[in-house]
Amino acid sequence: DSENARVPVGRIEYLNLYPFSFREFLRWHHNEPLLEEALSLKEKIPEFLHKEILKHYNNYIYTGVLPEVVKAFPDPKFKTILQTIYLSQKEDFQRKEPNEPYLFSEAIRAVSNHVGYPSKYSHISSNQYQSKKILEKLIQWNLIKSVSVLSFLIYCKPKMLNIS
Repeated sequence: DSENARVPVGRIEYLNLYPFSFREFLRWHHNEPLLEEALSLKEKIPEFLHKEILKHYNNYIYTGVLPEVVKAFPDPKFKTILQTIYLSQKEDFQRKEPNEPYLFSEAIRAVSNHVGYPSKYSHISSNQYQSKKILEKLIQWNLIKSVSVLSFLIYCKPKMLNIS
């Protein structure tokens, strides 16, 4: 019960862990040379290499890219670890937002339903102020990242986008 939740008294040390980048994910699973090879090519990436990198990218997205989860992957227990982290974040959100405890789950669902598409505050909540507040918390907790089309184009090599 979040109303009766207790916070330990005394000294608390925080350790900030951030999601793995795709490169770090590949490094952890000893596949970073695939990315290095793709980035070093002067021409279009060969289909076999592209498919291999996409396979790893799908696993990257599938694991939620959190270090403890990535460490457990591909063992099926990674799902349990991911669920535990999710529930912990949900409880923390409910403790800090006791008037609207359902917002965390709704926000996660709304964000995941619109991955790869332009986001709108109305996807999260009908109240724009509330949407901004929720998204700021999710970004602050490193559960979601804000990515603009411009930043994507800046960080991707034109050849990877098949642009001359």
